[in-house]
Amino acid sequence: MKVLLLVRPAEGGIKRHIEMLSEYLPTKGISVGIAASEKLLTDISGSIPSDVKYYYVPMPSSYSLKEVWKAAQCLKAHWSEFDIVHGHGLLSAWTLLFAKGFSKKPTVV
Repeated sequence: MKVLLLVRPAEGGIKRHIEMLSEYLPTKGISVGIAASEKLLTDISGSIPSDVKYYYVPMPSSYSLKEVWKAAQCLKAHWSEFDIVHGHGLLSAWTLLFAKGFSKKPTVV
């Protein structure tokens, strides 16, 4: 199984949660990818296992529908590689739902 973790700009709790999931899920045979802003990917790169793949998505930093739509279109480019996409935070949930559209792919928000 392959899971993509979609993460809004984050510090503290959500950031640590992503680090923990990226360490734990592979021990259960689950491949992990992280889709996030360039800044977050840079911030977590030293604390994430080397087998986790990174995907740049211009995650919105505000509730602008234009920014959410742009991120959703970028996310869709990686959509088919994963069995489940798991969004973290409200902006990630919006981005995930815009990208999902009428797809039957399982999502977690």
